[in-house]
Amino acid sequence: MKWKDILFVLGLSAVLGACEKKDIEVFTTDDAGIYFQLIKGYYGTTTEIYTDSLDYSFASLPASMKDVILPATVRTMGKVADYDRPFKVVVDKEGTTAIEGVHYEIDLDSVVVPAGKSSANVNVRFFRTDDLMEKSVRLALRLEDNEGAERRQLHGQQGSPCLFLFET
Repeated sequence: MKWKDILFVLGLSAVLGACEKKDIEVFTTDDAGIYFQLIKGYYGTTTEIYTDSLDYSFASLPASMKDVILPATVRTMGKVADYDRPFKVVVDKEGTTAIEGVHYEIDLDSVVVPAGKSSANVNVRFFRTDDLMEKSVRLALRLEDNEGAERRQLHGQQGSPCLFLFET
């Protein structure tokens, strides 16, 4: 009986001695970041995946559809700002096989995250061309650092370019 009492007292003191109040640090920084991210859903399900690429085919569209506008979503990290935040996107020449003016057109001069928002779309107009019947093309967009917004790599290897890929 004496051993049970000793074990009970030791166990109780261990449990009570293990409790202490700790402050939990929260995310506090004024750093701002931007990254590509698209949320894809699957028809008929509530499943969503986060991705930095988009595949598209004109095959399911009527022949009268000669172009389509596809978005590359840019999201921000950090606090939502009360002013417009421009960011810089460039076409990554190494990863791109599509030809500007033939397969796509894009306006990279006016990309901005509006005040009070945490995301923006970079819209790309893809053209249905005859050569897409025999081959697919790729457009790679890359975020670059600019004043007030550092690009962040969330997927893949740190230090690799922050890319968004379109394949048609």
